[in-house]
Amino acid sequence: MLNYYQLLVSIGFVIIVISNLSTGLAVPQALEKRIFGGILVPDAIVPYIVSITNSDGVGLGKCGGTLISPNHVVTAAHCVISHLDVVFPPQNITIGYNSTDKDDQDFIKATKVILYPGAYNGKKLDMNLDIAVLEFSGFKPSVSASRVPIYDGEMQDGQVMLSLGWGLAESTVADRSELRSIMTTVSSAEKCNASTGSQLKDNGSVICALGKNNVGKCIMSGDSGTGAAVNDNGQLKITAINSQISVVSGGKGCEDGTLNAYYIRVGYFLDFLVRETGYPKEYLTGKTKK
Repeated sequence: MLNYYQLLVSIGFVIIVISNLSTGLAVPQALEKRIFGGILVPDAIVPYIVSITNSDGVGLGKCGGTLISPNHVVTAAHCVISHLDVVFPPQNITIGYNSTDKDDQDFIKATKVILYPGAYNGKKLDMNLDIAVLEFSGFKPSVSASRVPIYDGEMQDGQVMLSLGWGLAESTVADRSELRSIMTTVSSAEKCNASTGSQLKDNGSVICALGKNNVGKCIMSGDSGTGAAVNDNGQLKITAINSQISVVSGGKGCEDGTLNAYYIRVGYFLDFLVRETGYPKEYLTGKTKK
């Protein structure tokens, strides 16, 4: 239950987010920080974000994910591949939910791990297909834990996304317990290709955000798999997930705008998500509630 102070903070955050996602304006300077740090996010604003922790006996991996149904999370494929180059068994993956502070979360185990067909051949991951679904049971919905619809519209040059993560910050601390956010400005495939030599297509599987349009705002190590949202007629919807293409271990290139970011566009994989979750497209995109 949100107390009065938390409610006021949440309302203020919503006004800032919806306003900036609608207009494409930058966050006011007083609130603008790098993803190192970023803006703290109230629980009730992004109840669909979960943490993901995995172990292969060699080390721990930490990522984020997004609730797209009462028993499915979408995340990055590289988040479920171990140091030993094998896909984690479900029992080795823990999903944290019900709070944007990892120290206050409830936890459940995955029961199934599904990678996009052809994404991983046992040795190499196709970065353009860096998406996976985790299935689970025993989830308890609440104000701080509920699914988010998938945005299946086209992404436009200059459109703004709310990017989230628990990753590295100014202090280079390896892990942060509280979720943070930045506003990310999307670039067209044409502009990205001209700037980077890539061969992206508009509304393909990858979304590009040129560093020169996002100076000092980057996703970092530990932010992988976490969702990025857009405003669709006043409602936040997931449009992308932080991919391995754009995850870096330090801030080099972030502060001077030379570091470009790449996200996996969730809507591109909608048929895959319909097939693997068993939910119709209308439900996953928020057009129906059942």
